[in-house]
Amino acid sequence: MDHIRFEKWQGCLNDFIVIHADSKSRKNLSTRLQQKAPDLCSKNGSGIGADGILLISQVQDSSSKKLGLDIINSDGSLAANCGNGLRCAAGSIHSQNTTLKKIEIDVQGIVFECNLIATKSNLLFSVQMPQPKINQPKLLAPAKKNIDQALYPYTSLHSIDVGNQHLVLFFEQNLEQLSSQFYQLGSNIQTSSHWDGINLHFCTLDPTSENMDLIEGQSPDILVHAKTWERGVGPTSACGSGAVSVAYAHQHNQGIDSNFLTGVRMPGGTLYIRDLDQRTELIGPAVQSFSGHIDLV
Repeated sequence: MDHIRFEKWQGCLNDFIVIHADSKSRKNLSTRLQQKAPDLCSKNGSGIGADGILLISQVQDSSSKKLGLDIINSDGSLAANCGNGLRCAAGSIHSQNTTLKKIEIDVQGIVFECNLIATKSNLLFSVQMPQPKINQPKLLAPAKKNIDQALYPYTSLHSIDVGNQHLVLFFEQNLEQLSSQFYQLGSNIQTSSHWDGINLHFCTLDPTSENMDLIEGQSPDILVHAKTWERGVGPTSACGSGAVSVAYAHQHNQGIDSNFLTGVRMPGGTLYIRDLDQRTELIGPAVQSFSGHIDLV
């Protein structure tokens, strides 16, 4: 039995158990955490309660300043990308060394750059995300075939790949009016011969764009409201890679492919997506809630 220290972090209430390990113990510990994830992440009172686990470690190449990250979903599966998880990992790393302004994190061989951004009201973290691939036929075609527009009256449907796969649906109705359809489709669409689970987002536009931060002096051009269903988790308060997908789907609807700043408001808070000459950044908070120790058998 190992006595392991953990931290609990959240980004827009998308919450994670964060554990630091050395490179030698990473593989074994990751396997054990994947097995224990459903119990540790349980929110019924028997576990710590979280949407996932973040395992941070030094990469094997000791000369590198990069840190490795295993992103473990609450069902024990591994995720290839998680924008909120990356920001929380960066927040935890920064809390241990506050001189760091730029942090590089390796997830399954892809390196994500994280930076600090100070606003008038918040300390935010930005994550450089992969350039989204929009409406690839191999994903979009089966999505349109599997989602009956008569049952789900969307105005537009997009498939987005940002290292993980997303389906983004825009509606004219208020999202609260679509709760039953959201839960039904989120559950039913996970099983398909075309994907091993998928992230789903229901969206609507908010013309008011109220209560948003200025990001380095720039005001967001639009606010999109979104509800998210995450692969391997279910409904969550926020999804970072999902916010990126939502922003690019909206801009695609507008015929814009670069140079924008969009706010995406999810149940847990607002995330910002900035495109500067097709360099994609996800910007939002990362906050530590508490820390403790677990006995891992």
